[in-house]
Amino acid sequence: MRRAWQQSLGCHDEVKSGTVVTLVQLEDVPPGALEAEPLLRNIAKQERKNVTIAILRRDIDWGNLQGIGGATVLHVWLKHIPALARFRPAVENLFSSTYAKWPLCLCKSKVFSMRSTDIDESTTRGTKNVLYNLVIAQLGIAVTWMARWLICVCGDQLTTDRIRKIKRYMLKVQPGFEWHDWALPIIQLWHLKWNWQKAIFRLHWFPLEGNKLYGLHRETVQIMERTKFNHEKCDFYPAHHILEDRFEAMILEALQ
Repeated sequence: MRRAWQQSLGCHDEVKSGTVVTLVQLEDVPPGALEAEPLLRNIAKQERKNVTIAILRRDIDWGNLQGIGGATVLHVWLKHIPALARFRPAVENLFSSTYAKWPLCLCKSKVFSMRSTDIDESTTRGTKNVLYNLVIAQLGIAVTWMARWLICVCGDQLTTDRIRKIKRYMLKVQPGFEWHDWALPIIQLWHLKWNWQKAIFRLHWFPLEGNKLYGLHRETVQIMERTKFNHEKCDFYPAHHILEDRFEAMILEALQ
């Protein structure tokens, strides 16, 4: 009897592209936060031209960032030095109260798994079809409702790029649902962090001379003994643990 995974000339597997969508209910959203009119008005006025690097830097609370950085260092010391355990409540208070910006209520997120499709979301047309399938076919949202509200569409950098292209291409049709003004593309924090990790390894990993030099490559292979780590593929969680361990080692060395 031939097994399903035993391929032959007349029987072989085929991997097809598809899309899985998850709907997550937002928490602590003030009334009117997702109304489309203020955003569309600013886009029409091209308000983004008034945004400069200097303005963005002024919006950053540098004192708060420095405080969070110091609290993170203290948290590492508490993690590895039992003698400092008596300071744990004071350090935890720095995160929960002193430097807290937008504390969220502790609750279990409401997540809804939507029906998977065989649509290839890697193309602009595929992303458009995925949005239509989700909003109209599965959720059954009225087109007239979409003219007033925004829907956060989260994904990686490719998803954001495809949605921006859809908006640009569909400007040629009549105003309305097809303009996709209701779709607000957002890069998820997980994807941002993964991209940042890749950048760190590209800058600090030297394959030919790394084993002989002081740096990330040598510490990963010889000290941490992570010999199977692929710095080019840079899987998220192995890379995260390497960077976390190296950071904590540097903090402990500074204390010593």
